[in-house]
Amino acid sequence: MEPWLAWGVLGLVLVIAELLTGTFYLLMLGVAAFGAAAVAGIGQPFAVQSIVAFIVAAAGCWGVHLWRAKHSTLQMPSIDAGMAASFENWIDA
Repeated sequence: MEPWLAWGVLGLVLVIAELLTGTFYLLMLGVAAFGAAAVAGIGQPFAVQSIVAFIVAAAGCWGVHLWRAKHSTLQMPSIDAGMAASFENWIDA
C-alpha cells in the first residue's frame, strides 16, 4: 500500500470516528493524517511525514483546547444542577 493512501485511509477513519463521538480532537488528528498524506504524495520520507503529522496534530489539538477553554463559560449548566434529590422507594435486587 502506498504511504499516501495509508495516511489518507487513517485520516478518513479518524474523521468518521469524530463524527460518531462529537469531539474535535479526532478531527484534528484526521486533518493531521491528511497533511501527512499530502507530504507523502510529494515523495517525502516517512520521518518527514511523521513530523508533519505531529506538528499539525499538536497545533490542532492545542487550538481546540484553547477554543474549548474560552467558550466553556458559555455552555448552559445542567437543568437539575444543584437540585436536591428525593427517592420515593428503594428496590433491592
